[in-house]
Amino acid sequence: SIQVTQDDNEEEEEDAFVEKPPNLPEALEMMRRLHLFASIEQPQLHNLIYDLESQLTDIYLDSKAVKQSSITDYFS
Repeated sequence: SIQVTQDDNEEEEEDAFVEKPPNLPEALEMMRRLHLFASIEQPQLHNLIYDLESQLTDIYLDSKAVKQSSITDYFS
């Protein structure tokens, strides 16, 4: 007869895997790709994607503003 057992190591490995969140530029790239998806598959999503993209852009610009000490830092 065939015996089926679950490997405890597999479960531990799954628990140990933690997905790292994207950084802001990666998130903005995802928004660009979501716009492409919406253009082809779900046009009604554009407004929602624009709102989210706008919020992410604001966060990105705010994070740059905190780091800059002069106007030239903004362009570097």
